[in-house]
Amino acid sequence: MKQAQELYELQGETVTCYGEHPYRAGTWDTTRRVVFKAEMVEAVGREPKMNNRYIVTDLAYTPRRTFKCYHLLGDMGNRIKELKRGLLIDRTSCCAFMANQFSVLMTLAAFVLYQVLQDKLGAGELSHAQVSTVRERLFKVAARVKESARRVVLYLTANYPWKDDWIKTAKALGTTT
Repeated sequence: MKQAQELYELQGETVTCYGEHPYRAGTWDTTRRVVFKAEMVEAVGREPKMNNRYIVTDLAYTPRRTFKCYHLLGDMGNRIKELKRGLLIDRTSCCAFMANQFSVLMTLAAFVLYQVLQDKLGAGELSHAQVSTVRERLFKVAARVKESARRVVLYLTANYPWKDDWIKTAKALGTTT
């Protein structure tokens, strides 16, 4: 942490240092490898913040790669929670197996469509939002729809709070406003 603080003072921006150390707790029968990440995080309008993380692991990767692996593992867990809470993938209430299987398949297809949509959005607030947030802001919308032979026009209300996000998404998908 001291090294991260010194580097932060020299560079004036967020600094991350990785390392490892053998450790044996009093109740452990063997010494284990502890990988750590020491960070000084710079946030706009705030004081710099110390951010320490520790992982007890038997992975033989470098400390940086070990943290990346565990980060990806945590991210997968978050996606599973998102499927359960946002898209209700575990709602298999039919007594027929094939009907439940089809429901799960359609839920996964919807999740993939949400991910493709988020990739199209690029940087921005919704590019890393959960499925439920994207659904509430972009799809659960009251709008007047006017269809013609060449186009479909949506008229959003003047006080629609996420109008800018909706327009940005529409443009990212190739529409004109």
